[in-house]
Amino acid sequence: MSSFNVIKDCFDKTLARFEKSRAIQTLMAGEATAQQYCGILKQIYFQARENPQIQAFATAHFRGTQRDSVRRFLQHATAEIGHDQLARDDLEALGVDTRTLPSQSPAPTTIALTSFAYYQTSHLNPVGYLGYLFFLEFMPTSAGEAYARRLADSGVPPEAMTFLLEHAHVDVAHNRLMEKYIETLVVTDADIQSVCYAIQVTGDLYARMLDQAMFEPADTLDFGFAAEEQARLSA
Repeated sequence: MSSFNVIKDCFDKTLARFEKSRAIQTLMAGEATAQQYCGILKQIYFQARENPQIQAFATAHFRGTQRDSVRRFLQHATAEIGHDQLARDDLEALGVDTRTLPSQSPAPTTIALTSFAYYQTSHLNPVGYLGYLFFLEFMPTSAGEAYARRLADSGVPPEAMTFLLEHAHVDVAHNRLMEKYIETLVVTDADIQSVCYAIQVTGDLYARMLDQAMFEPADTLDFGFAAEEQARLSA
């Protein structure tokens, strides 16, 4: 079995576990509320905002022939810029005032998800970062349209699903990029294991992020303003 097929099989199993999470089960049962969806969009905003810089950061750890992927990686990272704005636009389409959103603080589970990507890159095998990226790219193309249909059943209008629908379609091209990354960067059994580990951790942390966003009372997720971020925005 090729490296890609091994990794894709790991993703499929991880996605199956992800879809057993409370958040996804609620969504697929058509029981998600608009308020819960807003909670999810808020955390997706914070998580998506970090992704272009995380991907660019990963290239600083590439060595030898891994550097052959730097240009493609940075182009991919550039394509991710602005995806946080899609989530913000969706919130506004639902009537949410997002003026203070950029300076608010993410939930702990959101911080855990983004921090893992940095940890995998800096302290483990940087090639394993592909597992973080693989889950984020393949999850929406595999299940995004089904999630969108269930949200529509719950009364969410299409104009409030631009983040989800954009990734359900555009990420098909990014899936092909993943095949190229794996072909050029995953060269040892240890690399395969690192990528699979990162897929599993990312799937678990993403599910926890959605669960916290959906089911913890809004006041417990209001962590206020990040003082340093607020100061930089005001400078």
